[in-house]
Amino acid sequence: MPSPAIDTLVLDFGQVVVDWEPARAYPHLSREQFDAVMTEIDFHTLNLRADAGETWADLEREVAECWPEHAGVVAHYPGAFPATLTGPVDGVAELVAQAQAAGLHTYGLTNWSAETFPHGVHVAPVIGTLDGVVVSGEVGLIKPDPAIFAVLVERYGVEPTRTLFVDDKEVNVEAALALGFLGHVFTGADGLRERLRSLGVDVGAAAGTPGSPALTARSPATVDAPVAPVAAESPS
Repeated sequence: MPSPAIDTLVLDFGQVVVDWEPARAYPHLSREQFDAVMTEIDFHTLNLRADAGETWADLEREVAECWPEHAGVVAHYPGAFPATLTGPVDGVAELVAQAQAAGLHTYGLTNWSAETFPHGVHVAPVIGTLDGVVVSGEVGLIKPDPAIFAVLVERYGVEPTRTLFVDDKEVNVEAALALGFLGHVFTGADGLRERLRSLGVDVGAAAGTPGSPALTARSPATVDAPVAPVAAESPS
């Protein structure tokens, strides 16, 4: 295997390291009721605002004023948040450990509320093995803003051209590419393993190759050029 083209791996968290299902915070609502309420109060935007540093208490006050019939919905969320983390994403912890053993520095760059982020490591302990993490809610910035990538670079001395940034959202990978990072749109651990191997990182054979388990994840989505933007996510 050739010398690695990278020395650093940076991971998004939500749907890459840990699975997140916000509806699980509201088991008393049917899926139809949950979707209706969250659409009405625009929970997606509220969640991004929490990721950017606003408190859930402030967001609850805003919702209670604008939609009195939904008072308490947002206040309920942070307390019920642990139920939304359904477990680590299959295969990623093992892959991160192999990347670390191969000599890569490993970091996290996540859109995540500072209030709820501490729950993540309990569900996905691999988070605690990383060399460092930039949490959007702690720095007041969210992906795909280039400024949050600058925090990563300045805080940890990351060299973008020697770094693979991994995210399940194309818009975030596109932002990283524009800043000189290498990028990979995550669809499963097998695809990421193949991408790392293509960059010369010794992380073992990808599933579906001779002597390895059959490929079960979706095909890898490796990105080396800008791609069409999509909506931002949280947590990630």
